[in-house]
Amino acid sequence: MQRRGEIRNRWAVMAASASLLVFVVMAVLAGFIAPYSPRSQDRRSLSAPPTALHWMDGSGHVHWQPFVIDSKADEGRRAQGDAAELYHLRLLSRGEPYLLLGWIPSSIHLFGVADSDMRSDARVNLLGTDPLGRDILSRLVYGAGASVAVAAFAFASSLFVGLLLGGASGLLGRSVDLLLMRLTELLMSIPPLLLVLPLRAALPLEVSEAQSLALTVLVLSVVAWPEIARLVRNAVLSLKNQMFVESAIASGGSFFHILRRHILPNALTPALIQATVLVPSFILSEAALSFLGLGVREPSPSWGNMLAPAMDLSVLKHHPWMLAPGVALFLLVFSVNLLAHPLRTRYRL
Repeated sequence: MQRRGEIRNRWAVMAASASLLVFVVMAVLAGFIAPYSPRSQDRRSLSAPPTALHWMDGSGHVHWQPFVIDSKADEGRRAQGDAAELYHLRLLSRGEPYLLLGWIPSSIHLFGVADSDMRSDARVNLLGTDPLGRDILSRLVYGAGASVAVAAFAFASSLFVGLLLGGASGLLGRSVDLLLMRLTELLMSIPPLLLVLPLRAALPLEVSEAQSLALTVLVLSVVAWPEIARLVRNAVLSLKNQMFVESAIASGGSFFHILRRHILPNALTPALIQATVLVPSFILSEAALSFLGLGVREPSPSWGNMLAPAMDLSVLKHHPWMLAPGVALFLLVFSVNLLAHPLRTRYRL
């Protein structure tokens, strides 16, 4: 039974790793994977359902490539009895220009319905469109970049601050330890959301997308570093009486030398694991801030602000595809939690 459990856990971790890799690739190659720009609007398709893909035309002929029917662009001819035009789905299709990896100009997309040199107004919206006619799949792919970027930078910054302050607290002791630990206890006693919202609301609202992401990372780091610092401080206290640390102190080593060469390398593993455990909260906090209009703001895409229209029950009833960002958010958080669970269990965090 134990062997079967280990095999199931191994397969679960592999599936979570694959899912997490997909989201990272989406974030890095958003311009290539998304068929359209996240701000591109199609006024003919407001809150349109997902585009249906066909393999058989009206004459009964089977096509080896899936195609879409541009019925809206062809309404005039259809009124005169003509058939709507068919547009095949193409891999590596030309479309709207973008910057691959942020600096390489390109117009090649993973898929599309027609090359840019062909006359076609047909669009493929595999997850439907929002009330402004924007492709939800494209905005979902671009929105992954905000979640992954905030989680990565908040992870790095909170880990750095936690290591530095936790190491200083444990190594210096006395008044420094007393001051820092009381501060960490104060911050940890406040529910994270009640701390995040006032901090973010106190910062400027009219900022660019990059500045908004930076402010979000700053706020999340302020909330997250106390847990890491407290864990590092406990690890430092256990290392402080080790022979190699006492020898470094006796030989006249400076505070930063001892911290960098002897303390932090040995305290890094538990701090790294604790920071990994906090990643899902970073992702959810970014989505919550964007949902409330305090994080990434329109027209820039974020899974949080994409879910804002779904607050209306009529939207949930008639346009359920608007919940696609929520499904993506659940899968990302579930994948990270599944990867962090073995570490949390092993180190009892």
